[in-house]
Amino acid sequence: MSWLSLIGISCILPATQSRSAWIGAIVGSSVVIYIRYKTEFLALYAEIKTAGRLGISLTILLLLFAVSYLLYQFKPESADGRALVWRVGSGLFNRNILFGIGFEQFKAHFGNLQSEFMETRLNNPALVERADYVPYAFNDFLQILIENGLVGLIIFVAVLILTFRNGFRQIHTKSPFLIGSLGALVSLSIAGFFSYPFEVPIIWLSFLFFIGIISFLSKEENIKLAGHLPGVKILAVSAIYLMILVLKNEIHLIKAKADWRKARDLLSSHSYEKSADIYRAAFAQSPRQPEVLLGYGKALYMTGKFKQSATVLEKASAYTSDPFLYMNLGNAYLKLNQYTQSEKAYKKAVSIIPNRLYPRYLLARMYVETGDFASAKNVADYIIKMPIPVSSPASRQIMEEMKKLLNQPN
Repeated sequence: MSWLSLIGISCILPATQSRSAWIGAIVGSSVVIYIRYKTEFLALYAEIKTAGRLGISLTILLLLFAVSYLLYQFKPESADGRALVWRVGSGLFNRNILFGIGFEQFKAHFGNLQSEFMETRLNNPALVERADYVPYAFNDFLQILIENGLVGLIIFVAVLILTFRNGFRQIHTKSPFLIGSLGALVSLSIAGFFSYPFEVPIIWLSFLFFIGIISFLSKEENIKLAGHLPGVKILAVSAIYLMILVLKNEIHLIKAKADWRKARDLLSSHSYEKSADIYRAAFAQSPRQPEVLLGYGKALYMTGKFKQSATVLEKASAYTSDPFLYMNLGNAYLKLNQYTQSEKAYKKAVSIIPNRLYPRYLLARMYVETGDFASAKNVADYIIKMPIPVSSPASRQIMEEMKKLLNQPN
């Protein structure tokens, strides 16, 4: 089974092109191999002379530097983009150092903060090229710090440290379950520094599962629910009740998401009225879900209910800062002849994703509709000079329209 797992990992991981997964898997596997063959490694190391040990240490350091460099060069744009996310996102920490901005609030505030950050840096090509909207911090420890503050991060790290301490104290048992769980926990923790594995429910569940295995196998004596421990019984019953509530909520969410997907598919197939009806029911049940608010606002817009669309999208801005929210909001304001608000919304989208054509294209069209041809041509001139990584029919159409706009007399 272990060899099958190794073969499976070797086949699947390269295909993911996820460097954080590679690093996590390599470090976790190294921990498992070291624990399993610790005695042999120590015996071999004892036989090596001081000069040999120094040479091995230098070789390992050189390998680490070489691997780090190669991993960076594999996708440098991605690495630079994450560095920008960390730079911008860390600014959210200052808003509430102790307790954070709130669970799942990173996605609600990151776009707005990046917009403020980029407004004064739109003339910096390097930053413009790397800027993008992301709902996660690409570092779970940073995201915990931002959303739950120092208190939340300290609790999370304390649980990890205690789990590792208890686990490594019992590695002399050579339990394959204990060793495997320690390796898996190391892998997830390492990957969490460069990505967002804990934002995936099944991975979060696996993380808790491994903690449970380590805690169970490393305890010194069994805790029995004896009659003289009523507090333990109450705690156990409360935990079971809480798990039932969580499970019930997850089942409800799964069913709700099926309806959201149906509404989204209807919206894509131009069945706007039917889509709006489903989104309306979903909105009544989940009035704070960004996905529902964005879809409902779009469906209302497509059915000509522009004022209602703007109201729903304004509500959505409290829960997400997705640039498509501001593009749709700009469209709704434009239909309502609220040109100042429309311009503000489009510019917000531009500053969140300054390297994308579409928000600037919408801004240029808004200027044309309001008769501000000078501003429209300034935007059009910027658009035709923008690099296009991947050409598409939509991008070519935008370029053609902007060229025609520039050739028009004022």
